[in-house]
Amino acid sequence: MLERAQEVASRVGAVRLAPEAASWIPAVMSYGPVPAPLVDQRWQALRGSASMSRYARAFGDLLDALSLAMMGEFDRARTQWVEAQSVVAELGDELHAAASTQQRGYIELLAGGSAAAEAFLAEGERDLERQGEGGFRSTVQCLLADALQALARIDEAIAATERAETLSFPDDFETLAGWRTARARALADLGVHQDAERFAREALDIVEPTESLDTQARAWSSLGYVLASAGRSEEALEAYAEALDRFVQKGNLPSAERVRTTIATLRGEDARASGIASGAWGTTWPRGS
Repeated sequence: MLERAQEVASRVGAVRLAPEAASWIPAVMSYGPVPAPLVDQRWQALRGSASMSRYARAFGDLLDALSLAMMGEFDRARTQWVEAQSVVAELGDELHAAASTQQRGYIELLAGGSAAAEAFLAEGERDLERQGEGGFRSTVQCLLADALQALARIDEAIAATERAETLSFPDDFETLAGWRTARARALADLGVHQDAERFAREALDIVEPTESLDTQARAWSSLGYVLASAGRSEEALEAYAEALDRFVQKGNLPSAERVRTTIATLRGEDARASGIASGAWGTTWPRGS
C-alpha cells in the first residue's frame, strides 16, 4: 500500500507525499516478515531517489537501523541512527526524535548492551512524557522493561510493564505482547512461574496471528525462559526451537545465536565458545550463563 501511495503521489506531482510514503516502507519491512538484509537492500534503493527529501531519508534511516542491527552490523546501525536522529531533531520533529530511542534501545539490546539500552530508553521515555505522547511511549516502556529485566532490576522492570499496560492501545499488538513478555520473564525471576507462564502464553496468542516474525520469536523466547526457569527443560527446548526458527527466517543473527547458546545450555552442552554477549532475549537463562 505504501508503494502504491508513493506511485500515485509521484504521478500527480505530490513532491512531498511521495518520499513521505517511501520513508515508512522500512518500518513495515523491519517489523514484518521481510528478512533483514532485504529490508536494508530495498531501503538503500529507495533512499537514493533524487526526490527523497532530507527529512524522509533520515526518517527511513532510523527505521532501517533496526535491520542493520539484526544483521549484526552494530557500528553501522549506531552511526546511521545517530546521523539520522540528529537530522530529525534539527528539522524540528521533537516527537520522532524522542520516539526513535526505541530503535536505538533495540539496537543496544541486540548488541548485548542492556545498560546502554536502559539509558537511551529512559531518556526517550522522559522526553515523550514531557510531550504528552502515549503511543510510542508504551513501546519504549516495553523495551525499557526488557533492559531492566536483563540488568536484574526486576521491580523496576515490572513497574515499566505496568506503565506500558496503562498506556497501550487495544490494537497495538507490539505493546500488548511486549509488556506481557517482559513481565513474564520478570515474574519467572521472582519464582512466580504460574503467572509468568500465563502472561507468556497470552503474548503468543496476541502475536501468532500477525506477520511480525521478530515479535513472535521474542514471545516464544520468553515462554522458553519461563519454562526453563521452572525446570521444565523439554518444554523450554520446544519453545526455544520455535523462537529460533522465526529469528532465522527474519535474519536476526544475534538473537538466533543467543537462542542456540541457550538451547545448548539446556541440553547440558558447553556453550561458552559461542563468543556472543548475553542479551535480553534467549540467553538470560540461566542468568550469567
